[in-house]
This record gives sequence, C-alpha cells and structure tokens, in this order.
Amino acid sequence: MHKVWLIIQREFNSRVRTKSFIISTLLLPLAFIAIIVASIVIAIYGNEKMTIAVKDESGLFEDKFRGLDQGETLTFKYMRTSSIEELKEDAKNDVYSGVLYIPQLNIDQPKGIKYYSNNQMGPQTEDLISTALTDVIKTNVLKREGYDSELLQKLDEKVTFESIIKEKEKGGKSDISSGLGYAMGFVMYMFIFIYGAMVMKGVAEEKNNRIVEVMLSSIRPIQLLSGKVLGIGLVAILQSMLWFATIIGVQLLIGIFFAKELQHISDLQSQGMAAANETAIFDAIQTFKSLDLSRITISFFFYFIFGFLFYGAQFAAVGAAITDDSDANSYTMPIAMPIIIALIIMNVVIQQPNASLAIWSSMVPWFSPIIMLARIPFDISITQQIISMIILVMSSIAMLWLAGRIYRVGILIQGQKVSLKDMGKWIFLK
Repeated sequence: MHKVWLIIQREFNSRVRTKSFIISTLLLPLAFIAIIVASIVIAIYGNEKMTIAVKDESGLFEDKFRGLDQGETLTFKYMRTSSIEELKEDAKNDVYSGVLYIPQLNIDQPKGIKYYSNNQMGPQTEDLISTALTDVIKTNVLKREGYDSELLQKLDEKVTFESIIKEKEKGGKSDISSGLGYAMGFVMYMFIFIYGAMVMKGVAEEKNNRIVEVMLSSIRPIQLLSGKVLGIGLVAILQSMLWFATIIGVQLLIGIFFAKELQHISDLQSQGMAAANETAIFDAIQTFKSLDLSRITISFFFYFIFGFLFYGAQFAAVGAAITDDSDANSYTMPIAMPIIIALIIMNVVIQQPNASLAIWSSMVPWFSPIIMLARIPFDISITQQIISMIILVMSSIAMLWLAGRIYRVGILIQGQKVSLKDMGKWIFLK
C-alpha cells in the first residue's frame, strides 16, 4: 500500500505543479466571468432605445400601452392631437422609432392595424405589442358578451399541486430535479472522457520513454496502475472543487460589483415577466430546500471516484497496449460507446426516473456513474442506490485487476501491433 501511495503522490504532484494545470484551472472561471460580464454589457447596451408613438383612433388601448414601457429601452407615447400623417412624417425623420396606428376597430374582425417605421422591429417587441392588442380585444369581446373578464382570466391560471413523497412534502417543480440530475450526469460524462484520456496519455508516454521498465523493477504492475489512476483521479477532484469554489466566488463578486447593472436589467423586464421570474425563483428555492443535498453531494463524489476507477483502469490498459498514437481512437471506441449510450439513456431517465430502464441501467457499472447521478435528485430508493454502489465498487476492483493483467504485458511491448484478441489473451497469461 505504501508503494501505491508513493505512485499516487508522484502522479498528483507532477500534474498539479504544471503550468497547464494552473492555466486550465483558471481558464474555466475566466471564461465564466467573460460570459457573465458580456451578458450584462449586452443586456444593458446592446439594445437600442426605442420610442414608439401610438395613434389609437379606437380609444381602446390607452391604458394598455401605458403599462408596457420597459425602462429606457422601450417607451410608448400615446398620441391624441397629432394626425397619423404627421406621425408618419416624424417616423421617416427618426423622431420616433416607429408609429403604431390603430384605426376604428370592429372587435370581431380587428383589421387595419399598421406599424410605420424605417426599420423592422425585433421579434420580442413585435410579440409584446401583438399580445397587448390581443388581450385588449379579448377583454372587450368578453365584456360585450356579458362575461366577467377578470373571472375568466383567473380560470386561465394554471392549477398546481403538491407532491407528497414518502410522507414528506416535496416543494418546487420536478424540472429543477431534472436539470440538476442532467447537469451531474453530464459533468461525470465530461470528466470520464477528459481525465480518462489523461490516464491513457500518461501511460503511453511512460511506455515510450521506457521509464516504466525501471519502475516495474521495484513495484508490481497492479500497484503502478492503481496508483496512476488514483493519482489522476485526485487531480480531477481537486480541479473540479477549485472550479466550483471559484465560480461561486465569481458569482458573489459579480453580485457586489455589478449590483446596479443587474438591477437595471431586472427593471427592463415587464411586470408580467418579473412575476414569472419570481415564480421560477420561488420554485427553484422550494425544490432545493426539499432536496437531500448531503446525499447528493456524497453520492456525486462516490460515483465520481469509483466511476473514474472503473473507466480509468480501462483507459490505462489501452495506453499500455498501444504502440502508435494513431491506434488510440480504435482502441478507445469500445470504452467510449457505453459512456455515450449512458448519456442517451440519461435523457430518458430524467423524464421517468423510476422506470424499469432507469432502475436496471443504474445497476450496470458501465452506466451507473451517469445514470444513478441523474436519478438521485428525484429521491429514489436508498436500497437501489446501495445495491448500485456495491456493484460499482466490486466492478471497479475487478476492472483494476483485469486492466492490471493487460498492463503488465502491454507496458513492456514495443514496436508491435496489438489486437483486442491479444489483449484478451494477456488476461489469462500466468
């Protein structure tokens, strides 16, 4: 065990102290900062200020358009005294961004509404105006027919319900759980590929440099393989934790330094949009309160560690077997296919987390590091998770042993093409 620990330290220190590790660790948070800042700048300065003159000869829309202003970005001016010809001339001379002309209307067939401008309005503004016109026409038709429009509006509101899971009230919405499950599964998918490739490359480099031949004189192949996979796995965990902590810190700093800008963006939203956003935020908070975050965190690190051991051992075996970098793609395809299939299954699982496909695929060690993480936010059976964890631990140990059998032979072979059949034979060599 002492020798394995020395290999872990060597792999960990040799990678953490490199410039590439430092740069890549800083690169993601910097990219995150750039995206957030760019989004704020674009949201504030990217939209040209628009002033739309409204000439309403029907008299139905005055109150409606007074409530549609969006800060300084979009302003509606309700014009009474100016004629439509004067306003059209103003639009040509860019006094106004555009003129919305509403003639006397037959509310059963509201035709003849026109928009005059030198430039085409954006789809968001067009949808805003169209919705406002539709709402007013709908309200007037209902009033004429003797219906209470406010009552009918209440009847259009979506009916919600509370979920009681295992006699516990579960607040919020299931799409938050789906999003969290998908995010964790996708992160696992990315890390397996990124750091699995790092394991394979590291083994191949040591093989080509003949360093490993010296190391094998004092350590068993399985110990060397285990130490290498565990050491790089710790690098992955450290880097992911640094990314997570940095991104959280960046979000807090952005909230402090860009507080006015963020408030300005919020003020640009219409009251309806603001209400929708408040509802979405409330649902998210309620969902996160109902989640077992300690279970999710522990599960993530467990499946990260043993999932990486399971797949990292396979990548190490391939790195030991290949003698030419051009062979790497063909040898890694059998490893990559189950990961890709797991990602495809995950898209189904987050819709039906307790279906037979979800349950059985989360037991298969090739799929469970991704599938089970996608299911855990839905508060699935702890018994199913324990069974999945036991299977994954045993499978990881077995995969390390099998990879070690391939590794001990392949790492010493130079200049010889190796087939999958040859790798199979090495497992049974004494």
